[in-house]
Amino acid sequence: MFAMESSHLRRYPRGQVMKRRLSIFVIIVAVLLVFAPAAMFEFVEWDDNQLITGNPYVVPPTLGGALTAWQKPYQHLYIPLTYNAWALLASAGDPGGAAGMPNPYLFHTANIILHLGSALLLYGIARRVVGSVWPAAACAILWAVHPLQVEAVAWATGMKDVLSGFLAMLALHIYIRGATASSRSRLHAWWYVLSGLCLGMASLAKPGVMTVPLVALAIDVGLLKRPWKTVLGCLAPMLVAVVPSVVVTMLVQPTGGLHLCELWQRPFIAGHAMATYLLKLVWPGALSIDYGLSPQYVLQGRWIWFAWIVPLCVAVAAWSYRPLRRELNSGLAIFVLVLAPVLGLMPFLFQVYSTVADRYVYLAMIGPGLALAYLLERAPRRYAVVGGVVVLAALAARSMVQVQTWRDTDALLEHTMAVNPRSYLAQNNLGTLLINRGARLLRQAQSQEDAAGGKAMMDAGESHLKKALEIWGDYPAAWDALSTYYLKTGRIEEGLDTWQKAVDAYDRMPPSLMERSRMRVALAQACLRNGRREQAIINLKAFLQRHPGDTEATELLHQATPSHSGN
Repeated sequence: MFAMESSHLRRYPRGQVMKRRLSIFVIIVAVLLVFAPAAMFEFVEWDDNQLITGNPYVVPPTLGGALTAWQKPYQHLYIPLTYNAWALLASAGDPGGAAGMPNPYLFHTANIILHLGSALLLYGIARRVVGSVWPAAACAILWAVHPLQVEAVAWATGMKDVLSGFLAMLALHIYIRGATASSRSRLHAWWYVLSGLCLGMASLAKPGVMTVPLVALAIDVGLLKRPWKTVLGCLAPMLVAVVPSVVVTMLVQPTGGLHLCELWQRPFIAGHAMATYLLKLVWPGALSIDYGLSPQYVLQGRWIWFAWIVPLCVAVAAWSYRPLRRELNSGLAIFVLVLAPVLGLMPFLFQVYSTVADRYVYLAMIGPGLALAYLLERAPRRYAVVGGVVVLAALAARSMVQVQTWRDTDALLEHTMAVNPRSYLAQNNLGTLLINRGARLLRQAQSQEDAAGGKAMMDAGESHLKKALEIWGDYPAAWDALSTYYLKTGRIEEGLDTWQKAVDAYDRMPPSLMERSRMRVALAQACLRNGRREQAIINLKAFLQRHPGDTEATELLHQATPSHSGN
């Protein structure tokens, strides 16, 4: 048994120590070359303002907030370890900015450090599995600098993916260390227990790591070639560790009422998503935080019915290459298994906007990395070196360009709308941003030119909100932002009409996705103040149908009825 297990780990002579050190140096340089500029980026108006700067568990950073993060989810996300990490970073403050506000540079720097740590851990995994130094380094570099990884690393909110990814990679590294160690060692079984503990921590940073035991299975059986019975026993601690995250995710992220497509259409949705990922893996040309590839959209086209041919052809090609059949199929299996929960076979919340998102491939890229390592190891050295350098350098250069799209909110939103003109999310965020900027400029205006500039900026924001509603006429957030803008600028009648559309749109959304339970009560109060009694009564009755016996709504309805007002 010992001979079989240890045969997968090549013993290097002392003369190769320099080669291993140089490979680590190259990995570090590659990661920093691509991602170091992101350390000086700002927060962006795309979840950063909700999950970080507007998160009561994070800002202000307090012990009570940190403990509460473990007791209940926030924004349908139970990721207490990530919230605590953000609170720790926020506690440093922002010496160069507003008092009490987090320093975005610390968040981005932490992301880069964690990502670099994961790349080095993957290098250690690949060196034990593949055996060769430079192919293992190529595996780590492909994983680290591929443009699909930019979203998770350059986005402050992406720490939930990067932190959970680092801990999951640590769990895999420890597991592979145990799988390639002598079974006679007293510590042999403890490697697997420790890997389970690390994976349990990773699930508290983001529950999406629930598929990592399948990655370990694919590596152990497919690449290390250990027997199934042995592997299943070793995987037990990992499997136990992810059970709580699966249960909690099902409880805090309910999808009740989330009907996006028919059951028979889901395999086609999954095939389309997988084809999209594979194409972007090979040609990462137009990447965006919002592809708009929701089931409703892709079902309108013809490509969805044939997209499954792409992953089928890739699978056939991997199977047909006999010299590396086992290795390539194992790499493909890792890529597919990690993505399986977010391919659309089962509905999930973000699928309302898009089934496909770059951040979902963060750990899935382990598969292509290992496949590349085996291809380079088998290829003639001359072609392997030249081909590997050219491919990895091209990907790194593309990532360096993609990183710059995250430098601030303006750059991100402009890039998103350039890639996906149908992005009502980007239109809404940009509209809200321009209105807020214009309002600040008006308040601080010291000349007519400043006031005119502020007014023009707010008008532009209104246009973007209307554009969002042209794309999706039932988008509640855009109606909500538009009504707030009208009310704050004294356009009361338009504001109340638009507020009504926002309330009605929210009520048509699945409760698990958007819950604005008391919005109708607030609207009714505004209607009563402005003489719109009938509108107030309609909204209060609608609210009481969902929340019978509510004291505030009942009292308001009593005040609004004509019999009461006439007394």
